[in-house]
Amino acid sequence: MIRIGIVDDHAIIRTALKATLEMHVDFRVAGTAATGEEAVTLANSGTIDLMLMDLGLRGTSGIEAITEIRRAVPEVRILVYSAFPEELYGTSLLNMGVRGYVGKEQDINTLVAALRTVAQGGIHASREVREQAHSAQGRGAADAYKLLSAREMQVFLKLAKGARIGDVATDMGVSIKTASTYRSRILAKMNMTSNTEFTRYAVAHHLIT
Repeated sequence: MIRIGIVDDHAIIRTALKATLEMHVDFRVAGTAATGEEAVTLANSGTIDLMLMDLGLRGTSGIEAITEIRRAVPEVRILVYSAFPEELYGTSLLNMGVRGYVGKEQDINTLVAALRTVAQGGIHASREVREQAHSAQGRGAADAYKLLSAREMQVFLKLAKGARIGDVATDMGVSIKTASTYRSRILAKMNMTSNTEFTRYAVAHHLIT
């Protein structure tokens, strides 16, 4: 029996996923959570083996919650289930220890197969993302964004779209100092000096439109 925790900020999605997954005899939904804080508590409860997790949560983000869960209870496997494109976050998330990524546009059979793969110790992600996760270090400038953590990628995209650092901090629920630290790391990793360079790079590499 695979004990699953479902994390999504929409009650209707949590309810629908629970009902659908429990139609399979090898799945039992052992708990649900609506926020990042609740996800961390659920992961620490000792009642789940695998967490099915959205990224776009209120308060503590999905990425922050994943970081804390990986630190505190690394034995809990995490499968991300998100509307965000896999190519934006998949590589960074795999490098954080997430075991797979399923887009919300995928059908339920894909999700069920992914859950079983992850529960058995495998990784569910596109071949491209898996390869990128293994070889992100040392890539050329075109792949520089793949050196960013998932959290840094969030900051990078917001700044590339013209957001001010104060707005980024507010939106992500962190201090301006923390947001500025993320920005400094991004500048260093991508060998850039300004937000204008972020925008030019993101547009040139089709990360924003």
